[in-house]
Amino acid sequence: MTQCQGPTCANFQLALSCALFASFALAVPARLDDKDLLDKMVLNPNLKTFVNLLARAEMMELIKADGPYTVFAPSNAAFAKLPAAQFATLTKDKAILKKFLTYQMVEGRLLSKDLKDGNVKSIEGGNLAILTKPVLRLNKGKIVAIDDLTSNGVIYVVDTVSIPPSLMPKTATEKK
Repeated sequence: MTQCQGPTCANFQLALSCALFASFALAVPARLDDKDLLDKMVLNPNLKTFVNLLARAEMMELIKADGPYTVFAPSNAAFAKLPAAQFATLTKDKAILKKFLTYQMVEGRLLSKDLKDGNVKSIEGGNLAILTKPVLRLNKGKIVAIDDLTSNGVIYVVDTVSIPPSLMPKTATEKK
């Protein structure tokens, strides 16, 4: 058996290696939107609290499901603005936590270009108020990052935590 030697052989081997690499790169495109909602949220350091709450509520499978879902995820800074007692109330009971987290989610893939002023129904069942001008808002919060596309939905980052009306404390008038 003869071995390939010399500059011609080296050029051939380099060309062959480049051709193989190029064909592999074309056959397997690397796109960020190949990641699902959970994968993308885990990669976003501003959503660490939200991801930890999803894990605590045992909702990882839902967020990895086919969907599609739109998630309006409060940032770490949004959670930091909550009073400690309110955060504790939202997170101490798994059923309450699931209700809170599904309030941040909508069925379907809602892109910012398609959003209009009005309400969208959350998976929890409550309405989320969308305002588009002068800036994009969700309930009382400002949406600070938009259209983070994933294989099973889209992520928005919000600077304020939205609490479902069903979890808000009743006023003295409402209790009567």
